[in-house]
Amino acid sequence: MIYLLNYINFSKSEAKQILTSELNWQYYGGKHHESRYTKFVQSYLLPVKFKLDYRKATLSSQICAGEICRAKALDLLQQPIYNPEEVEKEKKFVAKKLDISLGELEDIIQLPPKTYRDYPNNEKQLEFFYRLYRKFFDKIAPTWLFFSKAKTSVILDEQL
Repeated sequence: MIYLLNYINFSKSEAKQILTSELNWQYYGGKHHESRYTKFVQSYLLPVKFKLDYRKATLSSQICAGEICRAKALDLLQQPIYNPEEVEKEKKFVAKKLDISLGELEDIIQLPPKTYRDYPNNEKQLEFFYRLYRKFFDKIAPTWLFFSKAKTSVILDEQL
């Protein structure tokens, strides 16, 4: 399978700089911290309840893109994923938004984690269609990639 976004030059630091200078954007302090709810889920609920630290995927991508080195990523992973002082305030906020008590939220967090496999779903049917899609896409992807590179080359030649 070919992942198209892997062929696009992207620099997170340059994007932040452009957003800040041209759109007066302000950094939220972390990935998905633009909302108090998503901040709580990403920085507390997922790591605590499900042992998922999405910083690993983000930092891995940044290492592959040459934006940071592995040592820097490992240093960043040593930093706490959430601020313990803020967590209690955020728990109260989330409980209020969900219209449950703080105790009920704590109980939910302490329950054993569940996944979609614990519930009725269409995984087998979807996987069948995904396999068909991948089988078809794997055949046309190299052709598409060839033509997209050729088209980009022609466009660049025309611009010069």
